[in-house]
Amino acid sequence: MEKDYFLNFNNLDLSPTERSYYFEKFILLNIEELAKAKRKVLFIEPLLKTISNRTLRFDAIIPEGVLELEGPVLLEVKNSFNYINISKLIKSIFELENNIHFGTFLICIGTELDYNTKTKIYDILESNNSKSFNLVIWDINDIKNQFKKNMVFNKISEENDLENLDLIYYTKQAERPDNNSRNNSEILKGIYNNEHISLFLGSGVSKDCGLPLWDELIGRLSSGIISNLMDLDLHYTEKNLLTKELSDLLSNNPLLSASYLERGFSNTYSKKVKKGKGKGKVSFNNKIHENLYSQFNNLENKESQIFKIAESILQSTSNKGIKKVITYNYDDLLQLCLNKLNPSCEVQTIYKDSNREPRQFPIYHVHGFLPQRMENYPEYNIDEQEIIFTEDSYYKLQNEPYSWRNLTQINAFREDTVLMIGLSLTDPNIRRLLMQTSQQTDKKHFILLHRYSGSTSKNLEDLIPKVTNKFLDLHHHILEENFKKLGVNVIWYENHSDIADLLTDIFGLPVKV
Repeated sequence: MEKDYFLNFNNLDLSPTERSYYFEKFILLNIEELAKAKRKVLFIEPLLKTISNRTLRFDAIIPEGVLELEGPVLLEVKNSFNYINISKLIKSIFELENNIHFGTFLICIGTELDYNTKTKIYDILESNNSKSFNLVIWDINDIKNQFKKNMVFNKISEENDLENLDLIYYTKQAERPDNNSRNNSEILKGIYNNEHISLFLGSGVSKDCGLPLWDELIGRLSSGIISNLMDLDLHYTEKNLLTKELSDLLSNNPLLSASYLERGFSNTYSKKVKKGKGKGKVSFNNKIHENLYSQFNNLENKESQIFKIAESILQSTSNKGIKKVITYNYDDLLQLCLNKLNPSCEVQTIYKDSNREPRQFPIYHVHGFLPQRMENYPEYNIDEQEIIFTEDSYYKLQNEPYSWRNLTQINAFREDTVLMIGLSLTDPNIRRLLMQTSQQTDKKHFILLHRYSGSTSKNLEDLIPKVTNKFLDLHHHILEENFKKLGVNVIWYENHSDIADLLTDIFGLPVKV
């Protein structure tokens, strides 16, 4: 009996996002083999402009056509079938600039479609009175027949496993020009100029203003715990060395570090009260607040990321620009910036389950809220704040899928294009929510990430540049593909100082001379 080399992705232990990702790569690699057999070239992820100056990205284009399909062939791959999404996809073709021409629009779908469903899809083209290109739908049976007839997929998946598929795709990607980051930036710019996007913010956006990153906050808290736990008059040097030692001991597990510090402070103040040295237990929230703002520079840098974000909010309209902000930061720097730039700007700060005010711009603090000046928020009480900081609090959050914190993020991932700034996407809860929502929407999301140069690596310093560059290119391609499995596109930056310029370009902000 002849072996079936076609990978059955539905039988593999994959999340919906991963299944879609691997199906798309499998189809693209096989169609590329079909093209190469006739000495034709397939280009991955071409960008095409619309008449409204948006940038659309398709999965591939084959300028000279493939098999019996008239070229250029524009290709899009969908693992699952959703009529509304397919309809939007086909209609987007009619928005392309008039100078863009192609012979065939091929849509490959990873499910079986009956005759009536296919007819309904073809009717979309007829209803637009356009005969300028041919629409071709291949369902899963058509794909298998085409590949089997042309003896393709046995070349790609002889081992019938995903590791082989990954290896082939990563290798091919490393050989292609690295335009993904620039392309992603152009696509996001087009979306921002034509519709709403939502921002997800992490600690990186507050760094310019003197606030700490997560590991720096842990370091500041560690310094406090050393002073309070040890009943010795420590010299500055001794305290500094012990603080560094504690930070090193806790560095491998940030959530465990936070739990350790919370317990340490709790024990410290209990002991002080028993000895008559303290008036009562000072809350851990107060200690976080104290260390969070200890080096705050009062928003002196108007070229900082937080100012750029505030400017983009103020220039947004009812139908395009920034729709809302979801922040994992405890601080209220964005609110302070907005007030500084435009005191009449109405902002709703949401840090608990409450109703939205439709005329106010919403800023959601889904990990808790510790404003710089608490008196600016009349209903605020720091001791009532549930701060997502320790291992226990993260575990509780993951086990409350219908909490307002999780639903706020889920709804944004489902309904909006999201740009993530100052985040690394190592948070397991955010990754879980992305995987959960990616198959329920055709929205694609974006993240700004630091591109590792290797300049500080002792392991790479003795290698010749060609080897180092090859390794780094492959490393970044693999990272990009892993983020794509979550429905997230990467926009790389070289230095932290580049982020403000990136935001200026994406948001179309005035360039300061």
